Amino acid sequence: MPPTRALLPVLLMVLNAALPAVASADEALPLCYGYGCRVDTRFAVSTSQQAEVAQLFAHVATPDDERRAVSQAIGLLERIAGEQTPIRDDKGGNFSDGTSPGRRDCVDHSTTNAEWLLWLRDKGWLRLHTPAGKAWRAPWIVDLHYTAVMTEASGRQWAVDSWFFDNGHDAAVVPLDVWMKGYSPS
Repeated sequence: MPPTRALLPVLLMVLNAALPAVASADEALPLCYGYGCRVDTRFAVSTSQQAEVAQLFAHVATPDDERRAVSQAIGLLERIAGEQTPIRDDKGGNFSDGTSPGRRDCVDHSTTNAEWLLWLRDKGWLRLHTPAGKAWRAPWIVDLHYTAVMTEASGRQWAVDSWFFDNGHDAAVVPLDVWMKGYSPS
């Protein structure tokens, strides 16, 4: 047998061994916590977890469907991150966290959610909205609050805000103009 043909089975064995690793490659997503993004890290999202996120967008036909999928995707990503980081202990708002190292304020939530919206877009799942960074409000001067923002094709902007809820809850997705006036789900 010629030397190149003798190497073929070995090469195929090496490639076959490498394929499962490629097929199950985790993707690292950004996450910050600790109030004011004092801890800036990444967490792994496996291919099966990515498939769970993708499934949320599988039957999106309208912008309303996509906003619902975004809300659920943010909650799911928080739960995945909570399996690997102390954000699992984050409580809604700012006053129920105590001294938990995983506590998150609105800066943490808005920064992370803005990054996750970019990831959803880059994966091809966010198609009817465009990530639009962050926005802030201070309707009563002393209550500064931040949110991630996405823009619908019509130009209408939407707040994507998970700060109100305990870790892993679906995010609030509301018109940005409503959010700017002091929206709270309670």
